[in-house]
Amino acid sequence: MPVKIKFNRSIICVDDEEGVLDSYRDVLLSDPGKDLFSEILDGESRRDGDSSSSDRLVEYTLFLAESGEEAIRIVEQELAQGNPVAAGFFDMRMPGGMDGYETIKRIKEIDPRVFCAVVTAFYDRNIDQIRQLFVDDHQDELLYFRKPFSSMELKQTAFNMISVWNRKRAEEKQFEELSEAYEKLKLEIDERECVQQNLEKTQELLTTAKNEWEEAFNTINDAITIHDLDFNILRANLAAEKMFKVPMEQLLNQKCYKTYHGLDSPPEWCLAGKLGHSPESSIKEYFEPQIGKYIEVKVLPRLDSNNTLIGLIHVTRDIDARKRAEEEQARLQGELIHAQKMEVLGRLAGGVAHDFNNVLTPIVGYSELSVMKLPADNPVRKHVALIHEAGQRASGIVKQLLAFSRKQVLEMKPASLNLIVENMAKMLGRLIGEDIIIEIHTEQPTGRVMVDTVQIEQVLMNLAVNARDAMPKGGHFSIDVADVEITDEDAAPLGRMDPGSYVLLRVGDTGSGIQPELLDKIFEPFFTTKAQGKGTGLGLATVYGVVKQHNGFISVDSEIGTGTTFAIYLPVTEEDFENKVLENDLRKMPGGTETVLLAEDDQPSLQLISETLQELGYKVLEACDGTEAMEVCESFAGKIDVLITDVIMPGLNGRDLADKLIAARPETKIIFMSGYTDEFIARHGILEPGVIFLQKPVMPSLLADKLREVLDEQ
Repeated sequence: MPVKIKFNRSIICVDDEEGVLDSYRDVLLSDPGKDLFSEILDGESRRDGDSSSSDRLVEYTLFLAESGEEAIRIVEQELAQGNPVAAGFFDMRMPGGMDGYETIKRIKEIDPRVFCAVVTAFYDRNIDQIRQLFVDDHQDELLYFRKPFSSMELKQTAFNMISVWNRKRAEEKQFEELSEAYEKLKLEIDERECVQQNLEKTQELLTTAKNEWEEAFNTINDAITIHDLDFNILRANLAAEKMFKVPMEQLLNQKCYKTYHGLDSPPEWCLAGKLGHSPESSIKEYFEPQIGKYIEVKVLPRLDSNNTLIGLIHVTRDIDARKRAEEEQARLQGELIHAQKMEVLGRLAGGVAHDFNNVLTPIVGYSELSVMKLPADNPVRKHVALIHEAGQRASGIVKQLLAFSRKQVLEMKPASLNLIVENMAKMLGRLIGEDIIIEIHTEQPTGRVMVDTVQIEQVLMNLAVNARDAMPKGGHFSIDVADVEITDEDAAPLGRMDPGSYVLLRVGDTGSGIQPELLDKIFEPFFTTKAQGKGTGLGLATVYGVVKQHNGFISVDSEIGTGTTFAIYLPVTEEDFENKVLENDLRKMPGGTETVLLAEDDQPSLQLISETLQELGYKVLEACDGTEAMEVCESFAGKIDVLITDVIMPGLNGRDLADKLIAARPETKIIFMSGYTDEFIARHGILEPGVIFLQKPVMPSLLADKLREVLDEQ
């Protein structure tokens, strides 16, 4: 598209002859008419985009100058006013000042665009020298015009010069516009490239952020699911896929209540449903059967920019290990409280038992001696026998207290529970009555256990009595013995039980059962559900104490109207059975003539034992404590065959007394006795193997048998 510019028609003519200048004026400013040259001019004007008439095309702005200095001044002035001179005719020979060469040189320095025509009849410089005054872009803007010239030649030259100047300016203008457009386009391209680079960088950052978000989302251990308001799962992390055991593609097509609960509709307590009414986060801990674990579910709202609820976020944490640890801690806490309570009661029972044993010793002893001495027809004998029987019952209660407190002295030996149960079968039958059917299963051989047989028999009797009282109209009473292997999983419900080999003694009945709220109390001492006078409340407490003292474990399972089953676990031992025949025949108390040193700080007990031994023929040296016993030993010149000493005495105790006596008389044998529990006497080494010990209250017959056994032992 042609570039429209203001057509410049300014021409300067420089000549020192006034007549020549007039010729320029006459020719260039004359009316061309309708001659051929006018038509050419008119055509050139239309081609250049000028719609003015042809006569206007040749209306030049003419500047006439008689010297080079004047010409330079005009050019400078017009250029300063924004009207540059387009072309000029310069006479070369102008005496008295600048010639044409110098004038052209100066004008080209002022405005290199001026189209110059050299006008001369004769000039000593050639055209090439003048062309050197022109810069490269204007080398073609130089004409050589000879005098004299015709009007047509002058018009044609002026027209050509003006046309060339204006065409070049148009081209320069177009080039400037194209350059400006190019720069704009280049700037736009640069801006677009910058935008593209920013877009690519932003896309890269978004991709990185997305990858980092997904990595963090899938690294979180909690299961996270994102839902819409219709409970559809829109997004889930890998932890959710792992927790719910559902493939991701299936997970994203499910309702949340199907995934979480395996249901076809939200449960009534659904946190998501409640969140719809109150857009606040909520949290719930519960056991979810769908995944078989305890979980913590936190429901968070998804809000848009207008704070409108658009969906939900579920954050689900696996708290199964914590909840089970809390349950285990609660169970252990309960066991600890129970153990502490039992320990306090046990200490009380142990202390009471010591004093009570000392009181019972003369009661049981003297009553036994009196029954032996009184004739059968003596009416007093019956009364004394009742006293002796009451004393024995009291002694049994003390033993139960000690068993409950796990502080009685046990005679532990390897034994077979099968044999113990079989030996007790007839006695248990008589104990519970004929209307109760006894079922005993001991066919399979079982491992050996380290037990005090008398105490295990006491356990069986106590459980049998409880079963009898629970079945007043008859029923079934069963005893099963079997080997069991306890694993870590099996041991957990039984408390601090080590895995390993055990013999299981299971005792059950079909009685009335125990109420669930009472199961935690049945092993407490003096707790009973029987009517007043029907029970002491020590039966199951004794069972519990005996089992614990045997390093065993006991559990109970009961259902109202169905019955109760006790399971007792006793650890297996590798020790062999002792081949010792027990003598159970009743006979008269044996006596002797040996010398016995008796040390006892309880005066009634001292008197009973001394009188009993003297009546049996023994010589008795009495001492009220260990210190006095050593004085008797030092002052007695004869042989002392045996020392019978209480363990706990003021001053010199029984253990230290025995050590000093043996150092002085190595042949003397030692028998210890005490009403204290094994916790106290064990501190003095009395329960070590080979040491002879009698638990108070000491029966005269038992004392006589044990003394004779010790003295006769080689």
